[in-house]
Amino acid sequence: MELQSFSFDLISQLSQRDKSYQKNDPKLRRFYKYTPEIDSFKDAIAERRKSKIDRGQLYSSVMQQYADLDSSDLQKQNIEKLKEDNCFTVITAHQPSLMTGPLYYIYKVISVINLSEQLNKKYPDVHVVPVLISGGEDHDFEEINHLQIYNKKLVWNAVHENESVGRMPTGGLEEILNQLQEICREDSAGQVLLAQCKEILSRADTYRDFATGIAILLFKKYGLLVLSMDNPEMKSLISEIIHDEVFNASNKVLIETAQKEIAASGFDTQTHIRDINFFYFTNENKRLRIEREGERFIILGSSISFSEEEMRKEITDHPERFSPNVNMRPIFQETVFPNLAYLGGGGELAYWLERKVQFEHHGIPFPVLMRRNSVAIVNKNQQKSLDKLGLGIQSLFSSKHEIINSFLQNTSGEAFALTDSIEQLEAIYAQIKVKAEELDQTLGPKVEAEKAKSIKAIESLEGRLKKVIKQKSESSLGKIDKTYEALFPSGSLQERKVNFLQFYDSMGDEFIDGLKEHLDPFNKEFLFITL
Repeated sequence: MELQSFSFDLISQLSQRDKSYQKNDPKLRRFYKYTPEIDSFKDAIAERRKSKIDRGQLYSSVMQQYADLDSSDLQKQNIEKLKEDNCFTVITAHQPSLMTGPLYYIYKVISVINLSEQLNKKYPDVHVVPVLISGGEDHDFEEINHLQIYNKKLVWNAVHENESVGRMPTGGLEEILNQLQEICREDSAGQVLLAQCKEILSRADTYRDFATGIAILLFKKYGLLVLSMDNPEMKSLISEIIHDEVFNASNKVLIETAQKEIAASGFDTQTHIRDINFFYFTNENKRLRIEREGERFIILGSSISFSEEEMRKEITDHPERFSPNVNMRPIFQETVFPNLAYLGGGGELAYWLERKVQFEHHGIPFPVLMRRNSVAIVNKNQQKSLDKLGLGIQSLFSSKHEIINSFLQNTSGEAFALTDSIEQLEAIYAQIKVKAEELDQTLGPKVEAEKAKSIKAIESLEGRLKKVIKQKSESSLGKIDKTYEALFPSGSLQERKVNFLQFYDSMGDEFIDGLKEHLDPFNKEFLFITL
């Protein structure tokens, strides 16, 4: 693998806020506590040492989740370390997307693993554990039920109505694995991995079990802990926070205040705020909104309601029935874990930037916000095509239309664009107009009309010339189109569309190991990796 790095500023698909955070833009600085630099962790560690964490409860929960899993020695060591006061975590989180979903899932995980390793080297007096939170409490099934490989979209067609996706049964997943086996090459690394996934599926009671099993299979040798927070022991640690949110709705005012300040700084806000930012799980595993109506709390979409006294008792006795939305999830996570950093994409960091004052209200340390690596994978054939066409990676950063026009201009020169000819024509008609108006002022508009006809004729000729040149360059333009679509499918980023199996199929673990070698969470540039 070969690595090239480019400034985020060159990548049009990234938001301005995302680019500004990478550059430590002063307009965003007051919305986070620590700059995303390795030296910032000295202060983050010192602050975390002062905060109270129920390590016994955390350890018990993690042990329970790993009781029946095939753990590596490094994972077992990391679990045991969680009991110690000098152990801290760095976290990334993702919904349990089908077969990991788009490539950025893989980049997030590798980035957080590499972050933990770098911190362990820099600060040898502490032990830092990488954690992936599998966010299976969400009920947005359409976000996780598909994947794209070799321009084919596979969809898990399961019956779903407001259930937590992590709690869903696994019916229909074997068909997805069968389809992937038909797509992947015979006797390939992809086939071996899919056979292992089928074994995981045979033991899985829920979709969460299946998704967790795949993540552990891919990353257990690096010591990554894959955890679910849809867990009674973890939920019991935030009972007071649930009470505060349900009865006082204090977080809405805090987040709205931050959003107004972010908007005033010239950036869009990210999340919608409700009065109550927790859902409620019914006995049928439906995840439904909670709303207050007068003196009662209504579970929308059901016949369930609670008086104030009943709601207080429900929270105390069954905190596991309450599920945080995106506005409360960071608070829940940072209450449970001795965490130093959250690592995510630009969209995720955008809603974290709205949370600092919320953390201060709850007395919880605000973590270092680390931007995951963004990557585009270039295969050998694509690189050869670019080399033959005399194009570098950076030439692909414009729109496809602009790239093609630039290529044709460079290869065809004057024949492609008659701009200079039109400018010369305009100068000639300007001289004619001056002379004509000296004789008769009414002749000026007639000269202008003749000029317009002449320019239109030249533009028509230019169009014909471009068509002929494009036909002669058809093979080259096809290669440009194919390469551009591979790196920026439908004008989007490759990492947001393509599943890792497209590359793992031929390379196996070498693909993930190679990414791990080249990804660096402190590298603030966009990475292009040539296989």
